[in-house]
Amino acid sequence: MGIASLFQPHISGKGVAWNSLIKALTIALTVLIELFYVKFLLYKLGADLFGVISLTTNTILIVSLLTYVILNTMGRFVSIDVHRGNNSAANQAFNVGFLSLLVFSVVCLLPASATFSWYAPQLFIVPVGCETATRVLFAAVLFSFILTSLGSALSVGTFVYNRLDLVDPVSYTHLTLPTN
Repeated sequence: MGIASLFQPHISGKGVAWNSLIKALTIALTVLIELFYVKFLLYKLGADLFGVISLTTNTILIVSLLTYVILNTMGRFVSIDVHRGNNSAANQAFNVGFLSLLVFSVVCLLPASATFSWYAPQLFIVPVGCETATRVLFAAVLFSFILTSLGSALSVGTFVYNRLDLVDPVSYTHLTLPTN
């Protein structure tokens, strides 16, 4: 099994089983980390500040709907073109999708994130003395979301070739970073 075999599509039942196993491990690891992480945050921060973290997470979920549309549309067209053997059209679909996401992030999300982060303490009930920390938290989380969205566009190839087993081990690192 050489390096070239990593980039071959998983078409057989064995590949589907492997992808399913990796996905199940990712879900189990996520649940375990979140169970301990939430308890840790509640203990260290208290219920008031934990509510601010929950609020930032819900804000990301709302914004992610917009990027989800761009990423899924791009993935669909790239996948169709690759499986038809039209690599130049797949390349063009990827470039248009990635550029759309980049422009959306820079023109819309970045200024909106900065404005939202600045006014977050006025928009929501924030514990006294935590206004600056709330601004920094919102800015950091929203900026991180923008970077993650752009990085997610680069995983279209693993989706097209049904090599999701290559993506999930990377997400293990991402899951454990916030808890360190």
